[in-house]
Amino acid sequence: MELEKLNKTQLILLALLVSFVTSIATGIVTVSLMDQAPPAVTQTVNRIVERVAPGNPEKVVEEKTIVVKEEGGLIDAVDLNARKVVLVVAEKDAPDDSASQRIFSGFILKKGIIATAGINIDPLASYFIVTDTGKKFSAEIEKNETPTPFAFLSIADPAFLKEAAEPVSFALPDSVKLGQSVAALWGVGADQAIESGIISKFMYAETEGEISGATETDAIIRILTSIPENGAWTGGPILDKSGKVIGMAFSGGGILYAIPGHLILKAYESVRETGAGG
Repeated sequence: MELEKLNKTQLILLALLVSFVTSIATGIVTVSLMDQAPPAVTQTVNRIVERVAPGNPEKVVEEKTIVVKEEGGLIDAVDLNARKVVLVVAEKDAPDDSASQRIFSGFILKKGIIATAGINIDPLASYFIVTDTGKKFSAEIEKNETPTPFAFLSIADPAFLKEAAEPVSFALPDSVKLGQSVAALWGVGADQAIESGIISKFMYAETEGEISGATETDAIIRILTSIPENGAWTGGPILDKSGKVIGMAFSGGGILYAIPGHLILKAYESVRETGAGG
């Protein structure tokens, strides 16, 4: 086709055709690139807000940038539980009359009751609890005749009962999902720290070498996470984004894993029954 032989009307129609084809091609390429783009943790969303300026019938368009951050949920979860985490301090006299001290993590299970990992406990040591205010309170180990991964300490001091935060809330077993975001929480006050990751695997109870109830959430005995192993975090809580505790943190195999909340509560009920019976 010889362009110089086209009249003005034909040239206009040709320009419109080229423009139409170009816009279609641009749209296809844009959609294709968007589909192939990797998901970002931080997404920037441009929202167009239309408003009518006073005395001006024409619409004025403003562009606002809103930053949506996935970790915002974990921040809220930490804020919700910051005062519910405590430090457990064990002191033991040494043969040379000096005192050795160990510090580990725990959390408020019930009013006046602290839960921590049983591996942290030395029956010959004396214990006290440090709260987010820096105050120290004497604690006693709750006796338990049945072996359990957990230990429970009671605090009778009225000052603690008055100022302590509410106990933690546990996530329902069927709300815990593979791939969901979780965070381990340790320490109190300005020294508090978190480590985040995801749930990577479930481990189930076994009976006679076979997995028992592998489809039942109550049969989960360990919740493995991608959070790196750190012995100092053992005994503290692992939280979901809603602020619920999915379980108590333990270290092993290079990672932190959680023993689920329903097993903690079951162990505590056993301790209460033992105490009542004794």
